[in-house]
Amino acid sequence: MYKMLSAVQIFDPTFAALYATPTHVDDLAVLTPLGMPDDEGGVDPNLLKAQLPAYLAAAAHAAINVTNVEDFSEGVLRWWRDNGKSFPAWADAARVVFAITPNS
Repeated sequence: MYKMLSAVQIFDPTFAALYATPTHVDDLAVLTPLGMPDDEGGVDPNLLKAQLPAYLAAAAHAAINVTNVEDFSEGVLRWWRDNGKSFPAWADAARVVFAITPNS
């Protein structure tokens, strides 16, 4: 669980802009759909790595309130809705991650 939660931080643009590296893309393989080839319903890690510079450039301009959970959630989802078309592999991966139901 810790590996998964650590890996999905990359979908927060404010985190990604400061800390994301290609190694974070490799860490996403802990989530089965993100570790499978795209022809098997996954998201190709090579596409994620190729689109990483574009994602990081856009993430550098993200203005998301991280001090309030509701504002943060709305801000991240809005950011992806507004920017995801620029890096489609990342947008596909974000849809997978955002569909995960948190459980205690």
